[in-house]
Amino acid sequence: FNKSLLLDKNNPKAWSNLGNSYMNLEMHDLSFMCYDNALTINPDLEEALFSKGSSLFRHFGKIDEGLRLMLEATTKTNRYEIS
Repeated sequence: FNKSLLLDKNNPKAWSNLGNSYMNLEMHDLSFMCYDNALTINPDLEEALFSKGSSLFRHFGKIDEGLRLMLEATTKTNRYEIS
């Protein structure tokens, strides 16, 4: 994903996927930075909204904030794994 971002730093899906990679490595500060970059480029990117919300919910106990983002993601997609 870093290579993809070298070619196009305005690729919100690459930022979101890089954030997921960092989340899986439990590098949450970096994952949030990536999700925020993705959402700055595309505020409606459901993958970034859901992943950031899930991380807030699961890893930081920010249940209300995380749930709000996850629910917002469900309004922006038809993907069964999010909705």
